[in-house]
Amino acid sequence: MCQSLRMQHSPIRVSGDFVLKGGMQIGLDTPRDEEPAVDLTFTLLDYHKHLSLIAVEKSGNIPVSPSGKYRKNTLSYEVQNVLRRNVWPAHRLDKETSGIVIMALTEEASSYINNLFSSNKVTKQYHAVLVGKLLKETVVDTPVLPLHTIKDEEYCRDCKPMKKIRMAVHPDGKACRTTFTPVAWTDELTLVRVHIEQGRTHQIRVHAESISHPILGDKVYGHGEGSEAQTLRWTTGVDEMVTPHGVIDRQLLHASRVEVDTGEGTWVVTSNYRQFFGRYECCTKLLE
Repeated sequence: MCQSLRMQHSPIRVSGDFVLKGGMQIGLDTPRDEEPAVDLTFTLLDYHKHLSLIAVEKSGNIPVSPSGKYRKNTLSYEVQNVLRRNVWPAHRLDKETSGIVIMALTEEASSYINNLFSSNKVTKQYHAVLVGKLLKETVVDTPVLPLHTIKDEEYCRDCKPMKKIRMAVHPDGKACRTTFTPVAWTDELTLVRVHIEQGRTHQIRVHAESISHPILGDKVYGHGEGSEAQTLRWTTGVDEMVTPHGVIDRQLLHASRVEVDTGEGTWVVTSNYRQFFGRYECCTKLLE
């Protein structure tokens, strides 16, 4: 396989016997059409010229940054292609979570927004559709950690196929807090507004599962006992949940609001979850 050597931002082709010199880096160039298909559509929601930041709205079927099988079929790669300039995502959303992603347009802006995230100057709000009826505001503050780090087999017996990617609530985990506030509900589903503190990996998803109200369509946390028999179709190549509420091709979780405290004011960005959840017939009554 031919390798691509990038020198001063210009790639050149090299043969297998090429000798590397100090400072050179080799990257594997994978054709985009060999990667899993994604939804490349995105919307530029806002541009903060003074801070060199943009807010982008992603679909519910695209990773933010390269990982695993995805190198070019990512939001950051597509935004760079459209804008014809480098971008630095300030945070991440799961592949199947739609909504707002903040990106920096310069390395200086990237450092600045990362510092704001680290110092809790950025507030994020989500909306989600949960399985079951949740009638009162519920706060979950149980710590979470990667499931594969837990030695107690009792935690792992029901989810070995996904052990490497799952998080779990556990007293030895990292502190975090999630607040679920009901907005609308039926006998079977609840639309909630979600506020998080800390922002751990899969925090909302694992906390929702822990109160027996998993996110509808969640392929990792949304099936099995305690989740009203959402079932995962494991057939190779099929990426969807077959549930009592119909076929759901993604987890119904949406990043709907971001507030950035700049010290000189608050930059607020919003995204309408209704246009994303409204595509599913089971959500019709929740959105009335």
